[in-house]
Amino acid sequence: DRDGHQFAWVAEGVDEPILPIRVYEFAEGVFVTAAMDPHEDLVGARITALGGHPIEEVLAALEPLVPRDGPATVPAFRPIFLLKVSVLRGLGLVGDGDVELTVEDGSGERSVDLSPVPVAEFEAWAGWLAYTGLPTKPELRHTLGTDDLFSVERLEQGAIYVRYAMVGTVDADEVALLRELATEHPDEPVILDLRQNPGGDNHRYPSILSALREIDRPGRLLVLTDRVTFSAASNFATEIEQSTDATFVGEPMGGGLNFWNDVRFVPLPDYPVPMRVAISTRYWQKAGADDPRLSIEPQVMVPVTAADYFAARDTTLEAALEAARQAVD
Repeated sequence: DRDGHQFAWVAEGVDEPILPIRVYEFAEGVFVTAAMDPHEDLVGARITALGGHPIEEVLAALEPLVPRDGPATVPAFRPIFLLKVSVLRGLGLVGDGDVELTVEDGSGERSVDLSPVPVAEFEAWAGWLAYTGLPTKPELRHTLGTDDLFSVERLEQGAIYVRYAMVGTVDADEVALLRELATEHPDEPVILDLRQNPGGDNHRYPSILSALREIDRPGRLLVLTDRVTFSAASNFATEIEQSTDATFVGEPMGGGLNFWNDVRFVPLPDYPVPMRVAISTRYWQKAGADDPRLSIEPQVMVPVTAADYFAARDTTLEAALEAARQAVD
């Protein structure tokens, strides 16, 4: 625990076989969220077995391999290992050649053989958060990638919505817009969305934090988190929790409150498969030194379900708006 940044990967530039699908661990099970040609018909199907092994057995075998800040990191990072065919082979879950995937899609159970693809081909196709995140759905703001790193808008429901996709440099005009809208609409809640934010540079969020502290009052500031909220994003969330009356909504963060980071990469080129190991070098402490928590447990817990995702329903945002209404009442 508290060291989700320490891991061992195949060295950059070394080819490795990847399953040609994206997956996510929803409340109902593991689902295919995207698939390469010719397997697009798998999208939306629940995985029941892999290599002839029940998916529960596969997940249990992968669990010890997952680096973590705490339990919430596991469902965020486990798909990385599930898609790496060399890992599956090393665990004895699959053999050489194609990988048998068994799915249930509402019309019954069926199996399909997946041919692994080179990692570079997979990542070029999958794009942002290829292994850990949700594919883009235009109706779900938190899945839209990083084209707009930081955005502020006023929702028709009567709320100021702030999305921070990755912890990077924010235009001062955007922070000024946040202050302006909060001043013009003092009775409306401010909702900060840190879902699907994997982190970035800890030195880039202070101006936003300062604005949120000015805006803060009980029931007015709400923060949305999920399992992908990690690293600098979880540092940011922790500072908000420690210095405001913010209400947290969603899932526990994959990132911790206090954890190791600032990795140094150690190359291991002489292994049979060249590797690189990330070694954490700095302990980031944003909560009390004796705080036993491994994540922030939201006051309003909202599970991430396949039913909601594939129907493009944002029940977490809806829950935040309802929590804000109840605080006013």
